Amino acid sequence: MKKIIATACVFIFSVLLNAQEKVYTGSFKAASMVGPLMNYWDNPNTLKSFANILDSILYSQTKIRLAAPEKIIFEKIDPKQLLSSKLKPSPAVSSINFRIIEYSPAFLLTAAPPTTKEDSAFLNGVISCIQMSLLLTDARGAPKIEKDLEIYLKKGISNGIGLPIANLALSQKGLLELIEKSLPHLLNPNDSLQSLEMKVSGLFASDNFILAANVGKPRIQINIKKNSAIYSLGGETQIIRWNPPGYQEIIESGKNKTQLNDSLAAEIKNEKKNSSPIFIYLKQSLRDAVHNKNYEIVMPAKFWNEVNTGTFGQTTLAALQGAHHRIMEDKDTIGYFSISKGGTDSNKSFYTNSISNGIDTSSITNIIQTPNKVPVEYDYVVKGTIYKHNFIVKIYGYQYIREIWIDDTLVATVFGDIEPEKFVLANTFDNTPLLNCMILFSYHSYFSSKSLTRLYSAGMQLRFSEYFPLFPLPESYNFYPRVEYHYNN
Repeated sequence: MKKIIATACVFIFSVLLNAQEKVYTGSFKAASMVGPLMNYWDNPNTLKSFANILDSILYSQTKIRLAAPEKIIFEKIDPKQLLSSKLKPSPAVSSINFRIIEYSPAFLLTAAPPTTKEDSAFLNGVISCIQMSLLLTDARGAPKIEKDLEIYLKKGISNGIGLPIANLALSQKGLLELIEKSLPHLLNPNDSLQSLEMKVSGLFASDNFILAANVGKPRIQINIKKNSAIYSLGGETQIIRWNPPGYQEIIESGKNKTQLNDSLAAEIKNEKKNSSPIFIYLKQSLRDAVHNKNYEIVMPAKFWNEVNTGTFGQTTLAALQGAHHRIMEDKDTIGYFSISKGGTDSNKSFYTNSISNGIDTSSITNIIQTPNKVPVEYDYVVKGTIYKHNFIVKIYGYQYIREIWIDDTLVATVFGDIEPEKFVLANTFDNTPLLNCMILFSYHSYFSSKSLTRLYSAGMQLRFSEYFPLFPLPESYNFYPRVEYHYNN
């Protein structure tokens, strides 16, 4: 008797399960105005995870199941065809349709300029924006739920190190987490939320020399306040500071003639053979507040107006060749250095077809299947002496990475282009004042870039200006209300 009852229960459950309302998978579309984010949809594992997330959230919100989750395939939209890519479900079938588009901050500012200080401040921190659209129809093809949601991605604090990928804000895991956070809002017809804000930790090009060598080593975060950098080192808070750069003209004749040593005078004379530049001293004062040390970097340089057709009227500034540049402590010269540009290291390479979270090597994943190995090319190599120590500062990665070598030993690798963001100690180094001085020195304004770091994989850079007029924003577009989520890639 018990066996008969059990069999009957299984049969009834099976009938109820089969009678459960299901929805067919309609159109699924994806596009990016920024970079290779939507390449994740080429991975079957990404599609499977997405289908599971969609089916679970769809059921929790509507008690409807996906009829054939394994049939979800994303159609890649040509960014130029965004206007004609609206979701168009079948007219006589219950279906779920989904579109995801990434657009750039530049487009955002162009298509919907901020009208308030609050919006303007908010948009300044946006590194990417994701628009999701969802359409759920009934058996007659009529819309049951039709919603849009914007997710604004902002840069969060990260322990990742390496060369940042500027046109890829999310890892595969991060994209799926973003969708998992967003779908409950899209599938709830009573939810009026129009936008979310998310902090992302950033991604890095994989490499063969930074990540593996620094796995498990502490990342020392640097807090920037105005022109000061604050960090903890050796159990003590360090405060270092940059004053605004200035210059002093080198006067070559007359009673106010600048006194030059013989080697610098010879270099200036040599520079004048083929051009007529103006010579100056670049000057910048630096301070180590904790150790009460004041430094000044004095760099003889030249500037001139380009006369080439393509750059006519452009003023160019360059430091002079040779070890004519000085490091001063108060009024005493404590070091000299030279600056060279260019040069490669074939033993150090970035792989722009694969990415990592900058924390562990197990996070390395391919974003493009074709291998793309890029040897390190140095923006600057600075060699000199200070306090009877030899030093080298190697600057590369579009002026984002600095290696500090002292007496032929790598001491620290510092990350950040215009200002330091974090650093890793390669070895135990107990001369904190010298390390502080070298971090200050390596971020002299001459060595700092004026623009954001950009690393685009071959063929992935898109010109938003070619198609941004075609990009549709929802009629109800609004920056508020917002919800903020945090996660790590």
